[in-house]
Amino acid sequence: MNAIFLFLLGLLINYGTSSLIYTSIYWTPENPLFLADGKRCNSGHRTLSVQLQSKVHFICPNTASVMKNAATPALTANMYENLWIVYNKQVFDKCDTSTEGENRTSKLLLRCNTPTKLNYYPLLFSKFAADPKGLRFKEGQKYYFIGTSDGTESHINDTRGGHCSDTKRGIFMKIEVYVCKKNNLNDTDSACKSDEIGVLKCPEVEQSTMTPTTPTENVKTIKVPDIDSRVFSEVEVEKDSNFSLKVGVKWPEVQTAASTTASSTENVQTNSVETKTPEFDGRVGEIKVKKELRAWRAVAIALVCTVAFSFALICFLCRKFRRQQNSSQDKKI
Repeated sequence: MNAIFLFLLGLLINYGTSSLIYTSIYWTPENPLFLADGKRCNSGHRTLSVQLQSKVHFICPNTASVMKNAATPALTANMYENLWIVYNKQVFDKCDTSTEGENRTSKLLLRCNTPTKLNYYPLLFSKFAADPKGLRFKEGQKYYFIGTSDGTESHINDTRGGHCSDTKRGIFMKIEVYVCKKNNLNDTDSACKSDEIGVLKCPEVEQSTMTPTTPTENVKTIKVPDIDSRVFSEVEVEKDSNFSLKVGVKWPEVQTAASTTASSTENVQTNSVETKTPEFDGRVGEIKVKKELRAWRAVAIALVCTVAFSFALICFLCRKFRRQQNSSQDKKI
């Protein structure tokens, strides 16, 4: 009698009340939400917040459901998955349902063994179930779902490991589902945000934020000896705010005199330094002029030699041509 009452009550609740249907979950490693690619998702379990009386469908991998563009059809050999509901957090973390022994509370909900056909499991988050062995959920509680197959048909019945935590391939098919408390004026659940309910989320990758530093003016002074080996100049290389280099020459400031003054009250001595631009003896200019004169002199000599050589060559060719003409006339005579 009680079983019949529960059955009728479950039917009344399941079909008599409206339920929100969330986006289906494609239960396959091809789902980007289960991949730790380092760009969108990180390693670890995924999370999902739901309301009571809501529903979500777990869809098995199949040849008709394609997640991304491909040049060739998908291989069915890697489409054999399973779906477990786990009530123990330690079992969920270890991805091992065999540790429960005979008192196992985990249940196998779905076995994806027909990759050429559409197969799915409709999961209704309800307080009551029409079947006495059906799933029941409570507000404010967490429930766990894992997949322990590695995708091959020979491992579809595995109870641990598999794609639940495949760190080598970066696959984490494990979901922590939180059932939100009833949201009304008297009872609100701060753990459930309205824009995140029913949305499967993966651990986000921490973006490396580099705080831009204001470039400081890095000035490096290099002392270079002048031509006469006595005068020194300073070359300043500075880095401005646009990260471009500026090079400038700065003539040194020479200390020529220092006056010492004494204070009658504090007896503090200070040195005042007068600076002035050094007077040059003109040797630098003379050396530059001499170098230029030498260069022009060499150019003039080369030009004269070229003209003379050309003139001598022309004369030689003319004489040779005349001799050939005279010899040809003598032969004719």
